[in-house]
Amino acid sequence: MDKLFLHYSITEIEEKTRISPVVLKKLKDYDFEGISKVKLQGFIKILETEYPEHNFEFLKQRIEDFYSSKDIEKVYEENSVIEKNNSFKMYMIVVLLIAMIIGLIYYMQSQKQTEIIAKKPEIVKEINTTIKNPILKDKNDKEENISPITVETEENLSELKEDNEENSSFVEIEDINESLVIKPIQKVWFKVYNLDDDTSKEYLTSKEVELNGTKRSFIKFGHGQIKIFYNNKEIFPNTKKIVRVIIENGDVNFTTKRIGAFR
Repeated sequence: MDKLFLHYSITEIEEKTRISPVVLKKLKDYDFEGISKVKLQGFIKILETEYPEHNFEFLKQRIEDFYSSKDIEKVYEENSVIEKNNSFKMYMIVVLLIAMIIGLIYYMQSQKQTEIIAKKPEIVKEINTTIKNPILKDKNDKEENISPITVETEENLSELKEDNEENSSFVEIEDINESLVIKPIQKVWFKVYNLDDDTSKEYLTSKEVELNGTKRSFIKFGHGQIKIFYNNKEIFPNTKKIVRVIIENGDVNFTTKRIGAFR
């Protein structure tokens, strides 16, 4: 290629090949920037046709080297763009994760505060009941007031039972000879409290149980899948809830609610 420009000027080569002087100058200086590889190969074909006595292999090699380096630079640039995109994606993922963790912490704290508020004991006002003593020592004595008491507790019910048996919720009745028969529909636990002698007995059975001489009793059942026969009456609670039975005055009644001191 150098020999070609030693023998001929750029103007002479242009007149013969019709290749632009600018392109010829670039070929001479091995400056291929701005010219596509296809065009360069076309220019070399023209030169080989017009000047077959000259060897253009070195020029071809220089073009190949130039575009090989260009391809490497292009790949590097593309990889850089990909790495930047990946870095940005990772950054966004980290930001989103941090935001989610902060949101979760805030939500858990809000839930905890809500639970604390919900579980905060309500303020209950005690109603103190003043009971006047109906018995006066003499006409000049003033009525004595019994100190206020708080009702509906096991301790107070026990004290009221001991101190005021005449005011007990259970009325003494004459003996009833009828027996009480309990027929479990399914296996059941129950406890019988004899209110006359303060004794109790527990059962866990699926068989029929007969209790003789029952007159004042409280019976607590683990569920209500039972049938009770007493004093010509039949009771069938038909519930899975805890059942409480009171026997007094020859009657038998049941409830699923707590009864005073009987839980």
